[in-house]
Amino acid sequence: LSLVPREELENNFMRLQEENLHLKKHANKKDDEMKKLGTKLKKMANDQDRLARLVMGRGQVGLADQRLDVMVGDLQQRLQVLERQNEELKQGQYVARKQRCLRNGGNSVYSGQQKLQNNVPSCFLNPPKKARAEISSLKNNNMLQQNRIKEMEGALERLQDQLRTKEVEHQKKLLKIQQQEASKIWSNVENNVTLTKLQKQITEKSNTMVELQERFLQMQRSHRALKANYHTAVGQMNDLMACLNKEKEKSFRLEKRLQGPAVDDDRVQGLHLQLAQVKEERDVLRERISKLHKHTYDVCQAQKSQLQEQQSQISQLQAALKAERVDKNLILGKFEFLQETNQELAAEMRKLKNDSREKQRQLAELQHDARERRQNEKLLLVKKQTNRREKESQTGGVAEVEDSAKAMQELQDAHSRTMQELQDAHSRTMQELQKSEKLLSAEREICQDFKLKLEAMTRKIQQDQARAEQKHQTQLLGAGAGKISRLEAQFRRSDTATHAGRAEFTGEGGSREERVHLECGESLIELQIVGARLSPSALELLGESEPATFCTYTFFRFDTHGTLVVRGQHPKYSFTSRYVVGMEEAFLDYVSSCAVLVELHQRLVGREWRTMATAHLPLRPLLEREGTAEGSVPLVAVTNEALAFGALDYCVRLKLPGEEL
Repeated sequence: LSLVPREELENNFMRLQEENLHLKKHANKKDDEMKKLGTKLKKMANDQDRLARLVMGRGQVGLADQRLDVMVGDLQQRLQVLERQNEELKQGQYVARKQRCLRNGGNSVYSGQQKLQNNVPSCFLNPPKKARAEISSLKNNNMLQQNRIKEMEGALERLQDQLRTKEVEHQKKLLKIQQQEASKIWSNVENNVTLTKLQKQITEKSNTMVELQERFLQMQRSHRALKANYHTAVGQMNDLMACLNKEKEKSFRLEKRLQGPAVDDDRVQGLHLQLAQVKEERDVLRERISKLHKHTYDVCQAQKSQLQEQQSQISQLQAALKAERVDKNLILGKFEFLQETNQELAAEMRKLKNDSREKQRQLAELQHDARERRQNEKLLLVKKQTNRREKESQTGGVAEVEDSAKAMQELQDAHSRTMQELQDAHSRTMQELQKSEKLLSAEREICQDFKLKLEAMTRKIQQDQARAEQKHQTQLLGAGAGKISRLEAQFRRSDTATHAGRAEFTGEGGSREERVHLECGESLIELQIVGARLSPSALELLGESEPATFCTYTFFRFDTHGTLVVRGQHPKYSFTSRYVVGMEEAFLDYVSSCAVLVELHQRLVGREWRTMATAHLPLRPLLEREGTAEGSVPLVAVTNEALAFGALDYCVRLKLPGEEL
């Protein structure tokens, strides 16, 4: 080392130091790469676990996955070994750096920096053999570290290649799984589409099935009616054939008798007389039938006139009720005004009572003060008199005694005046209180009278209303019962109705509808939902320009009926339902006081629907307009009652058993 120049040693030392720093940076970089590799391996392990879980859901883990787990475990072990080697290298590097710092005395030398001082001893300029050995060992260590770093780089490249292959395999497996999931999703979508198509077909077929069932039921009913008519016609024909046979036998016998020689002229004349009597009876029966028809027509007209009179009486009663209600409102207004005045007077009376109590208290206090003043004044006067007497005894003056007497008199006068004023005020307040009590008692009596009158008026109005309603119901029941009894008597007496105990109805307008058989005392109600008219705001709420809608309703105690689904802004349902009812009190109460609730629904996807609006069909016009109620009622939205949803057209008819006759 003594032969080696100083600058060369410095340069070698600085080069070794730079190499050491470079190796340190490289080691740090490799540490970072190894950490990244560790994180990637962990991700791969997690992905492998997830794939294993996914595969375990459909079957057991395969042989390739087991090999992959083994390789991942080996790589993790190798990574741990490399990390330990890296720690050992870091420790060796740290020891070498410490030794170098101790050897250099803590000063770093470089060509561009400050030179070593010339006055350093020669022992420091010429390093010994130990230093050379250490330098050589450091060089060897550096070479070993470089070799290890190269080996680690090679291992890292191999690990990266394995990682890339594993990632490629992982991506392929993920793609396969995604393709399987996508194929399953598409198959589910196709299944859903087919299901919706099948549901639509089922709904259409169910609608057609319902229509066919309705047609089948109508045909069954018409078949039954035709069968019953056929049986009645056959029975009538048999009766007529029997009568014809009897008449033929009679005529045959008569012909035989006429042809025989024993026929008498008297017998022939008797037969002619019998024939004339039969003709007369026929004419009498015809006259009776015509009179019966006229009588029924007159009875119908009389019933109409009675109904008109009853309606006029009802209108008069309603006007009287309105007038009584106006009087009642006026009386209630007066009663409220009197109550308010009574309350005000009561408040004033309480106020006056409180004032009188306060004044009485003040009067008592003033009287007490006056008594105390009088006593004090008396004491003062006694003292003054004693003093004056002493002075008079001493001086004998008379003028001072007179002055004291005058002062005493003035004080007594002032006290009497104040007492008189207080008594006057107290008397005035008592008079005012008595007046207010009289007014309150008079007002109370007036209010009680008005209250009694009002209660009597309300009771009278309620009784009149109940009486009028009962009278109206009894008139309706009597009219219905009389009409039914007359029709039953007419059916018994008329020749045309002797063979039929039930009535039948056909449709209007020439087209033959379903025939309904009615017993005696039964009536037929026809309820028709004609159509609806939807407003623009309703179309906005429905969310469609041509919405699919239908209606449902329930009449009296029957089941719920529903129209067919119709599309359009002005759907025409044209749905008619018929009900056979008895003219009993419960049904008449229902018709006179209730209405039919109709709900309008919107059809959604499949069999889903939602209720959008409601309407109430009044039934009372059936009793007032000769059994017919038709027109349109407003549709009220369910979500927003203030919204003008549209209108519903309807028609309700009441048919009695004798109307066709």
